[in-house]
Amino acid sequence: MIYLTSDTHFGHEKLLGLRGFSSVDEMNEAIIAKWNKLIDKDDRVIHLGDFAVGMKEEDIEKIISRLNGKITLILGNHDTFSK
Repeated sequence: MIYLTSDTHFGHEKLLGLRGFSSVDEMNEAIIAKWNKLIDKDDRVIHLGDFAVGMKEEDIEKIISRLNGKITLILGNHDTFSK
């Protein structure tokens, strides 16, 4: 299966109230859980930008390592990581 997605905004504190979460960790964990419930390890995921906001590159890598699927990231205007 191939999935297209965008604007997960992992780590984006300003979205907490809008999304109904009390912490960034709670929001990130919810996104990871929903992602992995839908996507299998062999699925292809093309993420069309704004994957994470305000996170260190090593923390972004930790999140990516927990997500199912073979992921292609296309950088968006909020993405500042280089890998």
